Amino acid sequence: KPLTPDEKVSLTADRCRNCRSHRLKLRGTEMQQEVEVVRTRRVTEYTVAVYECLDCGGEVRSTLPDGREPAGYGPQLQTEIVLGKIEERLPYRKLEERLGREGIPSCPATIQAVVWGASEKMSEEEAAIVQRLRASPWVHADESSYRIDGRKVWIWVFCTEVDLLLVIRPSRSRGVVEEILGKDYPGQIVCD
Repeated sequence: KPLTPDEKVSLTADRCRNCRSHRLKLRGTEMQQEVEVVRTRRVTEYTVAVYECLDCGGEVRSTLPDGREPAGYGPQLQTEIVLGKIEERLPYRKLEERLGREGIPSCPATIQAVVWGASEKMSEEEAAIVQRLRASPWVHADESSYRIDGRKVWIWVFCTEVDLLLVIRPSRSRGVVEEILGKDYPGQIVCD
C-alpha cells in the first residue's frame, strides 16, 4: 500500500539513454515512491527570565509552557538516548558517537546523567505499579538470567492484566519476590 507522500515530484527525461537522441514521445507515467528518514537537528536558545520575589527574596525562573525548565537536551532527544541505552543496549561511548554523527555535542557523563535522570523520573510510577501488583489477586512472575558487563544477573517480570514491572537483580532468590510483592502477599503467584 502506498504511503501518503510529503512531496510529489514529476520527473522527465530530455534524451534517450541508449542513443542520446532528443526525439522523445511520452507514452505514459508511473508512480514510484522513495522513503527516506530525514533527521534534522533543531537547537532552540531560550532567554530565561530570572526574578527575585519581593515578598520572600527567593529566586523565580521562567519555565516553558509545559512547566519544565530548558535542559541541555530536549525531551525527544532524551527519549532517544534512553531507548538507545535500554532497548538497544548501546554503551555510552556508542551513544556519544551516534549523537556526534547528528552534530550534537556530548560526553559519556552527560549521557549517563540523562539515563539516570529518566530513571529518577520513573520512580513514582514504579512505586505505583508495585502497589497495584501487591493489591492484585494474582501476579505472573518469572525470571531469566542475563549478562551485564560480564556479570550474571536476573531480569524479573511481574505482571497482571494491566501492569508490567521489569527489575534487574543480582539474585534469583525469593527475596526479590518479597521485595516486590511483600513478605505476606495474599494473592496467587503464577509461575512456570
